[in-house]
Amino acid sequence: NVLSTALGGSVPHSTSCRFRSPLLIRWFIFGFVRFNSFSSGFRLLRVAARKAHRNGIKKPRPDRYESMKGVDPKFMKNLRFAKKHNKKGQKTANAAAKKIADAAAP
Repeated sequence: NVLSTALGGSVPHSTSCRFRSPLLIRWFIFGFVRFNSFSSGFRLLRVAARKAHRNGIKKPRPDRYESMKGVDPKFMKNLRFAKKHNKKGQKTANAAAKKIADAAAP
């Protein structure tokens, strides 16, 4: 009996009768080895890679605005004021540029 010789001793008749198929006997003897072998892990990685590539591996989209979580509150307050009053400077700069353009044009 293949099962009894592989396990290194005699196996009761009731146990050996359960494994009539040679495939079942082979699985019973070598099944625990299969899970630790190279081929099993390689196959799992290959299946996972194939599944990932079905729709393509896409790059992560960059965020439009970077999160300000964890930034110094004093800096954040100053940043708010800077953004608020930045528009005033732009208006005066645009007005001055318009004056210069009008004076230069005949």
